[in-house]
Amino acid sequence: MNDIALDSLNKTLINFNALSDNLKSYLFSYYEALANDPFGTTLTELSARYMWEMDEGMDGDEVIFPYGYTQIIDVISEGLNIQLDTEISKIDYTKDTVEVIDKFNNRYYAPKVILSVPLGVLKKNRIKFSPSLPDSTQHAIDAIGFGSFNKVFVEFENPLDINNDCLLCFDTNFSFNVFNVSKLYKKPTLLVTLGGLVSQRLNNEEQSENILNTINKFLHMLSPNNQFKIISITHWDDEPFSLGAYSFPAVEHEEEYCITLQNGVDNKLFFIGEHCSHAFMGTVHGAYITGVECAQKITR
Repeated sequence: MNDIALDSLNKTLINFNALSDNLKSYLFSYYEALANDPFGTTLTELSARYMWEMDEGMDGDEVIFPYGYTQIIDVISEGLNIQLDTEISKIDYTKDTVEVIDKFNNRYYAPKVILSVPLGVLKKNRIKFSPSLPDSTQHAIDAIGFGSFNKVFVEFENPLDINNDCLLCFDTNFSFNVFNVSKLYKKPTLLVTLGGLVSQRLNNEEQSENILNTINKFLHMLSPNNQFKIISITHWDDEPFSLGAYSFPAVEHEEEYCITLQNGVDNKLFFIGEHCSHAFMGTVHGAYITGVECAQKITR
């Protein structure tokens, strides 16, 4: 069947005329919340065909790294010569040897190049390619969705008396998830996650203030007379080396897009990252798996 947005699918499968206005509102609120988190997008942008199979998860425990993913990088990069503070501006793969040029016009050469930059960087053409990428590769980059997802960390003065470790909260205009991460950080701490349009609005000062006010009101109700402070807010949309959070299957998504990126260009350029994993799009393990598979392929 042709792909459609998830909100259109709901209207197609359900006789909406038979539902009360309240039930319609609750139903769409639920699915909009699902599109926001974990996909980082909206119902109108999310593929109805692929979103279900991509939300199946992976076997094993979900692990949170309290000090960030640098804990992984520190281990797997041991012994490697990694050059930091080197922003790449152009890649020329005209000849047998690929030429990589940084913003200071320093040049690096290799027979093969692996690009692990986030999809947001590729979408914004932050790296120029010579010659231009093939139409199929560029179309895959353009067609795969790239979402917005941000986190707000809140620290409380006193221990939290909360029965649930995860809460889904609905406001008039948006929803958000609240996770109790006190055991992880060994202090009374809640993690608030925001996805889709509300996440994007965190970058606007006035809209961000309204969002945080709503969250503050909820937290006061959740733990009355317990003083708290916001200790950290992420802004992934503004990060120049990510320009968003992670990918998602947009309307008209095809598995072939991920395969095209995995196959690379002219056996010289290779793409890795969560956006290259159809089965685990938008996940850390998806990014890791594509890196391992690519390394194995080019070293055979």
